[in-house]
Amino acid sequence: MPAADRSGLDEASVDPRRSGSTELRSHDRGGIEVLAADRATSAEALARENHTLKRALTDPRLFSGIGNAYSDEILHAARLSPLRLTRQLTDAEVARLYRETRRTLSDWVTRLQEAASEGFPRKVTAFRKGMVVHGRCGQPCLVCGSPVQQIVYASTE
Repeated sequence: MPAADRSGLDEASVDPRRSGSTELRSHDRGGIEVLAADRATSAEALARENHTLKRALTDPRLFSGIGNAYSDEILHAARLSPLRLTRQLTDAEVARLYRETRRTLSDWVTRLQEAASEGFPRKVTAFRKGMVVHGRCGQPCLVCGSPVQQIVYASTE
């Protein structure tokens, strides 16, 4: 039986590649499953290429399934700029990013599972109530109250 982490999710539930589904494996871009990976594996994925943190977190070849919305939430929680380069991070920043990535994703998995228990969502969106920064440009940050700023870099906001 797979070991459960502190989020209550076992390895098979956080790594769809372990489910045996050929359909899911055909979409695998090779990125690590953050909730199933240890800190060293996560740090190796970060250092593989020298990208901005935003690009690294949303690159499915490095990290599986994070995407734009959750990367915003993760970077805010980790207190790191999306424009910071991955190879410039200190060990303490890598540790903080790893911890906040796991905490943020585990929190949202729980929230989305609870919402799904009420039935299939009628409107699927990346903009969710409870997000601290994603989709909140100009609105007060839910943590500090300062206006949330939009950063446009290449084709990403």
